[in-house]
Amino acid sequence: MNRLSPERRADILLMLCRGASLRGVTRAANVSINTVTKLLVDAGMVCEDLHDRMLRKLVSTRLLCCKSWSPLVTPGERIVVDGDCTGHSGAWTWSATDCDTGLIVSYRLGARDIATARAFIVDLSHRLSLRATTLTRAELAEMSQDGAPFFLTMHRGDGPGSHIRLERVPTIPHNLATAQRMLGRRFTRLRNGYCRKVENLAHMVAIYVVWHNFVQKRRSGRTRAVDSKVADRAWNMIDIVAAIHPRTSHRPR
Repeated sequence: MNRLSPERRADILLMLCRGASLRGVTRAANVSINTVTKLLVDAGMVCEDLHDRMLRKLVSTRLLCCKSWSPLVTPGERIVVDGDCTGHSGAWTWSATDCDTGLIVSYRLGARDIATARAFIVDLSHRLSLRATTLTRAELAEMSQDGAPFFLTMHRGDGPGSHIRLERVPTIPHNLATAQRMLGRRFTRLRNGYCRKVENLAHMVAIYVVWHNFVQKRRSGRTRAVDSKVADRAWNMIDIVAAIHPRTSHRPR
């Protein structure tokens, strides 16, 4: 990977964001799978840090919360997917999307339980300009009991913070359906559309969220980060490649 130009690295990341598998990118880019995996890990760490630093003090009043299940398999394991995803190892991707701009404000990988729901809501509240109070245990249990999406509405309280109101979503709005469907795809797959490593899944989700927010342009020609006043211009994948620390991306052979 040390000999790849920034343009080729950007092309590899773009193929991953558009749903290509690790093996598929290896064949299309004519590089080693170790090269693609190393770039995936380095870019994932950078994107996770960028998302954590830049998405702060956001003005969001209505958010769509969705949970997407990604199965994780080991070599030789036979997968039979059922309706409630029980009996299979996997990870749930929790995401909160601003209903006005489509910006993915917060995300978290974990189980579908109260502990993950609480950590997800706490991280979300820290990214808003009005610090929101956490949900009750009953509301957290309601969030984690099934895969149905929810609306999270922020209401200004009597004090300096705001209160969160939980609402079930009968149907996902059309402008957010595509983003949630893409986020729910099984990233970094090696075969049959399934991922083998939760670490690779975490890195790929981090890369996809940054690409979705800062790189992908809407019909207006602006990115979601520009519309949300998080960035002053549209990024490209080369900006993400340039942010990778030289110590991790240009080590001597």
